[in-house]
This record gives sequence, C-alpha cells and structure tokens, in this order.
Amino acid sequence: MTRDIFLKQCSMITLLFFVFTCLTGNLLLAEKVREFCAPSDFIQEKDEDNIEISPNQEVIKKEQDEGSSKNVIEKPGNKKKKAFPIIWLAVGIAAASAVVFSILQKEPPPDYGLGNTIFARSILIEGFKPEFAERVSATPAFVWKATDQRYVFLGVFKRRIEVNNYRIVNIDDNVWAWHSGLGRGREGNVYFSDGCDVINGELKQDSLPTPLPKGEYYWAIWAWADDGIKISHSSEEMYFIVE
Repeated sequence: MTRDIFLKQCSMITLLFFVFTCLTGNLLLAEKVREFCAPSDFIQEKDEDNIEISPNQEVIKKEQDEGSSKNVIEKPGNKKKKAFPIIWLAVGIAAASAVVFSILQKEPPPDYGLGNTIFARSILIEGFKPEFAERVSATPAFVWKATDQRYVFLGVFKRRIEVNNYRIVNIDDNVWAWHSGLGRGREGNVYFSDGCDVINGELKQDSLPTPLPKGEYYWAIWAWADDGIKISHSSEEMYFIVE
C-alpha cells in the first residue's frame, strides 16, 4: 500500500467517524431536548378548584397567566434533566475528529510529485526521505540518491523555500544544514548530528545541532558542478512534521 492510498483511506475513515459522531450528537440532543421540555415529566397543571395534596407532599406553586390564577404542582425528585454534559462530549469528539481529518488532508505544494526541482534546469535528485508530510522525531535522518558531486548542500527551513535567480531568498528561515565540506556523514545518508544549526543565515559548524522544535519544516538538497558556481542537481521541495 502506497503512502497516498494509506492517507486517503485514513481520511475516509476519519470522515465517516466525524459524520457518525455528528449524527449521534444530534440524536442525543434531540432526545435530551424532548426530555427537557416535556411538561408531563415534571409538571402537572390543575385547575384551581381541583387541587389535591398527595401524601408525598407535592409542592404547590401559583403563577399568573394572563390575569387568571393557575396552580402548578411540581413533584419532588422529578427535576429537570441536564443534557448538556453528553452534548458537549459529542461536540468535543466531533471537533477532535475534524482536527485529525484536517491533518490527514494536508495539501501538498501545487507542484508536488511533478518532479519540479528547486533550481530550474538542474538534474532531479530522487529517492529521498523523509517523504512528504512524514512525521519524524526532533532529530531526523536524511536519505537520497547520491549525486556523486563534490559540493552538496541539504537545508531544512521553517517556511517554504523561496528561490530567485538561483539564490535562496529566505535564508533566515534556514534552521539546520549539512554540506559535503563538513567532513561528517556522507552524501546520500546523513544523520541529524552530522549537520549543524543555522542562525540568521550563519552555519554553526563547530557545535552539535539543536533538536528541532515541534512543527512543520521544508527541506531540499542541491549540488554544484565541479566549478562550484553552477547548480547542477537539486531536489523537489519536501515537507515533514516534527512530533
């Protein structure tokens, strides 16, 4: 089973559970409203001339109705029933289902799956992990099909990667990086500890990286030609979630 099929099936199951919860909540609400509003359950109205006091000491209350006097007898023990706790429970379950459904339905970038590289007219880097929308730990490892290039860079960003004229525009969003000049890890298979933190566009290469906080991240790989100027290879923009 592929990841896309699995996500679709999970989404369908979640949607069905959400609909079922809503229907159940509506039925519970309707039932409780009937119990709440039915006067025969807790109120008996009697004419003024026919008031009877039962042995269980029914409490008689008088109320005015359009200028005429009317006696209302309320039986002890038959208080109004509270429907709200059950209703709010159903609403909570429905809300939780909606949140799960929205997460499973996370929309990919418009060009995801089309093989569009981060840098135009470069060779596509394939076979990478984490895959799109994959949930990972705070110290994920990265895998891709090696390019056999000398200069390779992998960047993790907290927002979508913006590129203009073969340059990364939002370098301040880069939070972690690895490159082939660090002397740690190898191209195509990199552990989180092989990389380094990036703060305000500056790589902190002399210290171990800080685990990523929970949230959503975008990442990509690119490589330069032997002249170190022209970008020869790059990947699609990928996305993962740190839990």
